[in-house]
This record gives sequence, structure tokens and C-alpha cells, in this order.
Amino acid sequence: VPLIMRERVLGCLFLQDCTEPRDWSIDDISTIGSLADNLSVAIENAELHQEIARQAVTDGLTGVANRRSFNESFSREFERARRYNEPLSLVIIDLDFLKKINDTYGHKAGDDAIASIGKLLKQSSRVSDVAARYGGEEFCLLLPNTELDMAEQLAERIRRKINEVHVEGPGTISASIGVASYPSHADDPDLLFQKADTALYAAKQSGRNRVHVANKDDSTHLTHFTDKMSDIIESGAHGNDAPADTKGNGHSEPKAPLPPEKKTSTKKLVDTH
Repeated sequence: VPLIMRERVLGCLFLQDCTEPRDWSIDDISTIGSLADNLSVAIENAELHQEIARQAVTDGLTGVANRRSFNESFSREFERARRYNEPLSLVIIDLDFLKKINDTYGHKAGDDAIASIGKLLKQSSRVSDVAARYGGEEFCLLLPNTELDMAEQLAERIRRKINEVHVEGPGTISASIGVASYPSHADDPDLLFQKADTALYAAKQSGRNRVHVANKDDSTHLTHFTDKMSDIIESGAHGNDAPADTKGNGHSEPKAPLPPEKKTSTKKLVDTH
């Protein structure tokens, strides 16, 4: 008996009396038909619940994990790395000039560029890795049991592959990437995220389309960035135009994630372009 729901064949129900040959009565066939209907409903409900669960942890545009799912994985993997004394590397990837792409070619081109990075990350990740869209044009790639040098090599391969992506409108795209690793750069998850995010900003400051590994000089980049943004905010408060190099070339403010139970939205001083 076919298991059919909304004109879709879900499977087939096969019954056989193994004791002796028999002819199925009308009542038997009616009972089996009712059983098939109930099974069809149960299967479709199970598929629906699976889809809802998948959507709850997946970014709809890119198909990679969403921010909520990443935060949970990050906390879990960091505790595991600390417990077993294993390295844990974090790569943060930010699409360059998204605002310019949106303004020049339309938001579909921007969405296509973002989606292409998500697809590339899925193709470049191991089963144990966690690829996620953290927000907007920013992605995270969590690499369990991965030393810093291996994470840097992977980040560079991803950067080059992004350069090879073709998007209708802008043609080629690029991304800036920050890399940090436990225990080399941090001994807690908040600091590790902050180090990788600050390294990402340093990559932006150095000209974009490059990989930057966290180092002790990154705090200088962050200080300069904070001072610059203070000048911009003060200038805006007096009704003056922002400096020319901030128009269409803003950067994300480095941000460390709060624990999942205390997660709040993170404001950006200016949009990342």
C-alpha cells in the first residue's frame, strides 16, 4: 500500500501473512488503508519537526549554522579543548565592500556574494568544524583540535577561493580574515573571539583581502580605531561631515560574544563595507 501525503509518495507499506496463503477481505484492506493513512501523517509530522529543528540552528540564506548555534558550539568546543588540553582555532571572515556592492548592483548581488561564501565554507570544512554566519557579512569558522599554523593555512586557502568566486554584478569579491587560537592567544572564549575579531579589523586596516593572525600589536590597531571613531562621533555631534575616508569604508567594531544565556545584540559604530 503506498504511503501518500499531499500527492507525495513517502514510502510503501507491505504486509504478508507468513503462516498460510490468504485472500485479504474488504475489512482487512480497509484497516490496512487506515493504517497507511496514519503512517503517512506520522512520517510527515516527523519530517516537519526535523525541518523546524534544522531551521532553528541554520542561517536561511547560506545554509551554514546561525549565530545562536555557533555560540552554543563555541562554548561547548572551548570547554572540550580546555578539558583535554587540545588546540582550538577561530577564523572570522568578513566580506569586503558589501555596502558598495548593495548600492551599486542591488541587494540580490549582495545576498549572492554572502551565499557564495557560505557555500564555500561548507565545502572547505571538516565534519568536526563549525561554519556559521555570525551576522550580516561576517562568518565564523571554528576549528577544533587545530593548531594556529594549520588554521592560518586554511584561512589563506579560503581567502584565495573567495577571490575565485564569480558574482553577477561585481564579478569578483574579496574578504578580510582574522585568526586566533587557544591557548596561543587566549585562555577563555570571550577573549579568543575578541582576539580573532581584532585581527580581522587589522586585516581591514592593512588593505583588506588578506589574512591577519592575532598578535600583541593588534591592541595598537584597536586603540587607533577607537580614537578615530571618537573623532568621527564628535565631528558628527558638531554637524560636520565625517572624514572622507569613512564614507563607504567603515569597519566592524571588534566584539567578544557574551555567554549564550546573556547574549545581547552587538552594536556597530559604523557598517562594515
